Amino acid sequence: MKPPERTPERERWQRVEEIFLAASELPKAERAAYIETACGGDTELRSEVQSLLAHDEPTDEGIHRVIRGALEEARNEEQEVRAAIGPYRILQEIGRGGLSTVFLAERADDQYRMQVAIKLVRRGLDTQDILRRLRRERQILANLNHPNIARLLDGGTTEDGLPYLAMEYVAGEHIDHYCERKKLPLKARLELFRTVAGAVAYAHQNLVIHRDLKPSNLLVTEDGTPKLLDFGIAKLLDPESATTRTFAPTHPGLRLLTPEYASPEQVRGETLTTATDIYSLGVLLYRMITGKPPYLLTSRRPQVVEEIVCRDEVPKPSVAVRQAEASLEDPKAITPPEPPERLARHLAGDLDNIVGMALRKEPARRYGSVEQFSRDIERHLTSQPVSARPDTLAYRATKFIGRHKAGVLAAGLIFLALVAGIAATTWQARVARANLAEAERQRAQAVRMQDFLEGLFKVSDPEVAQGKDISARQILDQGAERVGRELQALPAQRADLAAVMGRVYRNLGLYAESEVQLQEALTLRREVPDTDPADLATSLNELAVLYDQTGAFDQAVPLFEEALVLRREVLGEEHPKVAETLNDLGALHYRRGDLETAAPLLTEALALRRRVLGEDHPDLPESLNNLAAIRRDQGDLAAAEDLLLQAWTIRERVLGEDHPVTIDTLSNLGVVYWNHGELDAAAEALETVLDRQPRVLGPDHPALAGSLNNLASVRQAQGRLEEAETLFREALAFSRRTLGPDHPYGPVFLNNLGDLRAEQRDWAGATDFFEQALEIRRRILPAGHWQTSYPLLRLGEVALEQGNSEDAEPLLREAYELRENGLPKGAWQTAVAAGSLAVGLAARDQMPGAEALYRQAQETLAAADKTAEAEALAERWAKTLEGR
Repeated sequence: MKPPERTPERERWQRVEEIFLAASELPKAERAAYIETACGGDTELRSEVQSLLAHDEPTDEGIHRVIRGALEEARNEEQEVRAAIGPYRILQEIGRGGLSTVFLAERADDQYRMQVAIKLVRRGLDTQDILRRLRRERQILANLNHPNIARLLDGGTTEDGLPYLAMEYVAGEHIDHYCERKKLPLKARLELFRTVAGAVAYAHQNLVIHRDLKPSNLLVTEDGTPKLLDFGIAKLLDPESATTRTFAPTHPGLRLLTPEYASPEQVRGETLTTATDIYSLGVLLYRMITGKPPYLLTSRRPQVVEEIVCRDEVPKPSVAVRQAEASLEDPKAITPPEPPERLARHLAGDLDNIVGMALRKEPARRYGSVEQFSRDIERHLTSQPVSARPDTLAYRATKFIGRHKAGVLAAGLIFLALVAGIAATTWQARVARANLAEAERQRAQAVRMQDFLEGLFKVSDPEVAQGKDISARQILDQGAERVGRELQALPAQRADLAAVMGRVYRNLGLYAESEVQLQEALTLRREVPDTDPADLATSLNELAVLYDQTGAFDQAVPLFEEALVLRREVLGEEHPKVAETLNDLGALHYRRGDLETAAPLLTEALALRRRVLGEDHPDLPESLNNLAAIRRDQGDLAAAEDLLLQAWTIRERVLGEDHPVTIDTLSNLGVVYWNHGELDAAAEALETVLDRQPRVLGPDHPALAGSLNNLASVRQAQGRLEEAETLFREALAFSRRTLGPDHPYGPVFLNNLGDLRAEQRDWAGATDFFEQALEIRRRILPAGHWQTSYPLLRLGEVALEQGNSEDAEPLLREAYELRENGLPKGAWQTAVAAGSLAVGLAARDQMPGAEALYRQAQETLAAADKTAEAEALAERWAKTLEGR
């Protein structure tokens, strides 16, 4: 396709508009200096802007109409030449923002049928800073997998160098307009808001602040599903990784925020925390339940915006719905859910206080988290006391009556008949005082938690960081140290924070640090009397996952088993969390080599997920993947391929072909093709994976190391050994650069390089690689860990190939004993080691022991249907006997 021609006229008018609008919001005394700086040496541009400002006031519609007309004309010229973006065919423009234009598009290459929303950076704004922000956004959004967050599907660069993102296209309308068109009652609006809050809370758990929550970024589909859009564009918390909270302050004059929904600290350009999103959610809720905003901006000048947002008191929602001042009516106001007087009665009390707490000017006085905000709404809906108001006796009594009307009526009749009120009143007063103290304690805890979180991420404030790059690990390390020091009196909150930090440490590959945090979370949740059993089960499962990832299988198994029992008791048999633990425990037994135990667990997890979640849930393919691995190792490659094709088809349909987990499934499918001997199909699949992963995950994602390794193995099987070694070395270097020298991936790649050199009969080179792998595994794994056996086994076999059976025997014996003690009885991996030791003993004429081990190995391999391994052992055995 011919690159779109640049349209200088449009670019020039766009630049005129930007400078004019920014200057018009400044005091007249400051405009000249700003225009001089903004226009640089372009005297014609400066003259054009000054001419517009000289003839009209900033609000004059005539000037804006002139500029819009010029821009529209230039825009039409550009649209005529831009028919496609990357592999996508443009259908129409559907949105335009300060930094980008959004188009409705579909695949132009007909690989699959799906409409997408293409976000294209506007020409002239493709600076290095914005390009860097877009790349960071793509990497982070690729990891945000939530049903109420629009998914990232693809990304790239147009032929003329403009970056774009391909997002899930959401056919919906703004959340406030949806509420109005559907005439949703108050309760339905509150429940819809809680769904939105869940998506924002999920983002916060992944250490991302949205910073631009407003109706236009919240679309609701016809079936009532809200979708959060524009997640973090140019406003991500992380300059280098998904968990670092660093970004530049913004200012309304620069149009990098939406003043109507911005928090006071955002308007002032101060350091932001999750409290910023809580404030914006408060504004959104205010609009949804009253039909109007909490305040109207009479001007967008920075001084006016700051005066209104930071100083003006917000009227209570119950008061606002009674006001009917036509001169202040919002032209975009929506119809409230009920007539004013009735709505005012429903809003007075709980909802006034809930919204008021979210909209407090001081961040530390708002809710400590989005979850607390949402929980208060839930408690209001169920007539439970909320934390956002004084916990008085009258309030408690009102809530109790709301929950138990029939019982209270009967009790009231008995009370009147017996005239026993004095004792009851005394008792209620005592309870009220206790409840008031509890409410105050909870409020104080919320404030302390907010202070803690704000202080934790203040290290990323540019003024504090002083130009230094602040890494995710530095923030986590500081948080771990401060949690123990500052939150001693809040064990439940300490447990929650430790659980989050433990998961993040684990995802970063920092396993020792992760274990400390996850173990503390589990200990605290066992000790705190009122811990939710479901939270305790989650801690058990999280720590078990860590032990599984680090190969500490014996420590992981009892934790998984306890979590499974607890989840079944608390959640019931038919719950997704039960399926999660079944899947995790089955996958662990698979990695231990215990296929007999793993298979029924994974089969049960798959069946439960089909029943509970349905065929289109993202968790179902995980079970299909794991069961496919079982079938592959059992030698049933046809079944493995069928399961993986099911998983891939589901993920491609539900998530899109460029979603990270879809790509992972294609990678697994490539490995099965390789195992099946379909090397060309395997290479094609893995080459596709390596083409997509850098675009979707970014060029430095650790997953690329595994994909390089898999393609290298296929090239080795194809006999392209030089290319295979290049890929193996690239995988090793990539792993060391992104994960560090001691990550468990490193020894895998070293072992593969050793095998490649052994195939070339380069015994010295093979020995060097195996020794490096052995050194790392001895250093990072516990003493006696069975995974240390592979480099030991291969070193012994290389020694045998060189005729050095004396040096080979102790290496082969140690490898066999590690597997015998560390793997389940009858594991085929142990049989492989037993067979090699048998060959080594036979080479030294120790025939009685050698023959017994050989027969044992062949019987086990036959039982496990490992025909290829059995035949290879028989060939080596015969060759050794001939050479005696």
